[in-house]
Amino acid sequence: GSDSNGKNGNGFSATLRQSAILDKVRSIGNGQIQLKDILAAFPEVSERTMRYDLQKLCSQGLLERIGNGGPASFYAARNRA
Repeated sequence: GSDSNGKNGNGFSATLRQSAILDKVRSIGNGQIQLKDILAAFPEVSERTMRYDLQKLCSQGLLERIGNGGPASFYAARNRA
């Protein structure tokens, strides 16, 4: 693959990172995880970047946000039917 090193993602491409986030959410026992727990699992990712990634995953239909988007919101992986 060609490595385009344009943006500073700590050597982590956005697609790879989003894939890792998805794996993390899927690995949770009850399938629901709070933003703060995802952030704790990826200490190298800023909250702003994480919110962007989660938003992108939601728009792709891979994740579902449960709640109004506040700190108490949960994210859940959607099963691909």
